[in-house]
Amino acid sequence: MKKIKSSLELALEKARKMGDEKESSREMPEEQYLRAARVIAQSFLDGKLDKEKARDGLERHPEHCRGASKETFIQEIAEGMDLHNTLQVLEAIEFLSGDEKTRENCARAREIHKKYRQELEEQETTLKEQAEHFLRRKYAREGIKGSALAGFNVQKHEQWKETFKHLNEEYRSALQPFFGALRDGS
Repeated sequence: MKKIKSSLELALEKARKMGDEKESSREMPEEQYLRAARVIAQSFLDGKLDKEKARDGLERHPEHCRGASKETFIQEIAEGMDLHNTLQVLEAIEFLSGDEKTRENCARAREIHKKYRQELEEQETTLKEQAEHFLRRKYAREGIKGSALAGFNVQKHEQWKETFKHLNEEYRSALQPFFGALRDGS
């Protein structure tokens, strides 16, 4: 048999529910701003926003959410960093962070990037030479030669895509200390 609740018990239950709703409503907006920071980060990675516009978007967040939004943005762009966009990502991280330790970590990441970028360019040159030699012979058999053959874009070929993927994976692995320092805030 159900117990009949007194008006005091009903009021206390209602107050508890309202307290739970207020608590969850405080958490909801913060999560909303973190999602917005992720969207801003993706727009930055897609080249739709520069670092200044990204900062402006993050600064529109309520003051109590700005720190977490900025951290989320930085983590997201760092996760999206590759051999093509590293310099822009590092500039944005330094721009938003502004602390000396982050600058030092970004400088180390730039050195790693320089090494892998050089390796990528060497690989591209080698592949171009191989492709050019093969394609010139192929086209010569078909009667096409001379100035009709100018430069070969290897970036559309599977071998190039595999080379880039492999080097990018190595690069991301070499950057793990940088990512760890960002997460730890050191």
